[in-house]
Amino acid sequence: GKAPALSARPKVRILMRAHWEKAVRGMDTPVASPYAVSYYTLPKHWQFMAEKNKATVGPNHLRGGDFEVEPSFSWIWMEFTFTTTPSIS
Repeated sequence: GKAPALSARPKVRILMRAHWEKAVRGMDTPVASPYAVSYYTLPKHWQFMAEKNKATVGPNHLRGGDFEVEPSFSWIWMEFTFTTTPSIS
């Protein structure tokens, strides 16, 4: 009946947890990999980490080197238009 299956469930959960802990070991946070948040996505996590580990650093494509705007950056080309929506009554 159900008794053997029910007694195996906690052991399987412990095994699943051990696999997950091994996968996230060495990471600052498990959410650093979108696939490390669940046991069920761990195969994708291992693929993701393999791709990350073989990637190389390339040139910086951001003009200022980071996500901040340079002081010399000109905003002249930007035009902001504010409109109002008609009142619905």
